[in-house]
Amino acid sequence: MSYGIWKQSDDGPKVWRRSVYVYRKRDCPIRYSTSSICPTRTSLAARRNVSTVPTQALTLMNDDFVLKQAQLFANRVEEAAHGEKPAEVDLAYTLALSRPPSAKEKQLALKFLEDRKLVDLTDVLFNLNEFLYVR
Repeated sequence: MSYGIWKQSDDGPKVWRRSVYVYRKRDCPIRYSTSSICPTRTSLAARRNVSTVPTQALTLMNDDFVLKQAQLFANRVEEAAHGEKPAEVDLAYTLALSRPPSAKEKQLALKFLEDRKLVDLTDVLFNLNEFLYVR
């Protein structure tokens, strides 16, 4: 924001960053905060309630931004693994979840990739509780 004008930036590497601290204008809601239960800017709360709502899951499964990020992630994994399916599964899990897949997860992912594209797997990884929530 400069000179009191809030400018919307196009999606891309220039605006990609973690959202630990996000500047939020009160009357300009952030798209993802409306699909989940986020604290409002008009009231203060010492602690956020733990909750999930259907719009969160639907947004993560169908939103253009999430699907684009899944495609970019799949491209990155495919390029780094040189198209080898077992290496793609290992790398995707390692990058997304900071751990290698278990033997069962790897077996299921490889079976999944027989009928599907890598972007479908990366989208699934983005929708895992382990990816979304830090415990």
